[in-house]
Amino acid sequence: MQFSWEIALALGGVVSALIGIRWLRNAEAEVRSLRLAVLGKRTDVRGAALNRTIAAENAKLVAKGIDQGTLFLQGGHRLIADVTFAILQLMPSTRESAAAARERHDAIAGNIYGAFRGISQHVGEKIAEDLQQQKTQKRAPRLARARRIAKSLKRRR
Repeated sequence: MQFSWEIALALGGVVSALIGIRWLRNAEAEVRSLRLAVLGKRTDVRGAALNRTIAAENAKLVAKGIDQGTLFLQGGHRLIADVTFAILQLMPSTRESAAAARERHDAIAGNIYGAFRGISQHVGEKIAEDLQQQKTQKRAPRLARARRIAKSLKRRR
């Protein structure tokens, strides 16, 4: 009889060990799955942050391009105005009025081009700033969620 109790106890131990091993394997698989999910979320968050940074830099580049284009147009406008007012300066009948008209023209054109450049620069900076702020606003809830997942993983160990 003692021999059969020993066998039963040994079989019970083997079965318990097999059940424990299976449970550990399942737990390890779940931990790996959760780690991969967290890694995937972290990658998504970093990718989104990178995309926002790139978009913000692109907004700045567009504003700079508008600024450079405005300078180019202003230069062309100034060249045409210089030629036109030079011709008017050559004629005695239009010499006096041409000088006054040129002053007004140059002041108005300078103000318009300056305002346009200032507005485009402000809009580009505002868009870039808004994109960067979205980054910090969206990041806080995701970090809190990732921390909750990490705590639950630590509890399961």
